[in-house]
Amino acid sequence: MNCMIVTQKVKNFESWKKVFAEQGAKVLPGCGLEVMHVFRDMDDAGIAMVMCRVTDLDKAKAFTEQALSQPDEDPNSECGVIGIPEVQWISEEPFSA
Repeated sequence: MNCMIVTQKVKNFESWKKVFAEQGAKVLPGCGLEVMHVFRDMDDAGIAMVMCRVTDLDKAKAFTEQALSQPDEDPNSECGVIGIPEVQWISEEPFSA
């Protein structure tokens, strides 16, 4: 399974989460991404992380590149995203202990 993790600083986590749920998360399936988990940093409540399953890597990368190049058009900007989010592309590997 391929995934994307986005880490971003936000002014107010609860406000960000509400807007993300109402707007951001609804856009992602058409962009090759399916939200799996939303996290809040345990040491810094102003850090939000989203983990998505990648259903179409080409669409997901194109969407991410466009969103990062035009942060003012990001639906999350109205809820206080600070700076440019960090994006990581990861692949699950089999593991057994």
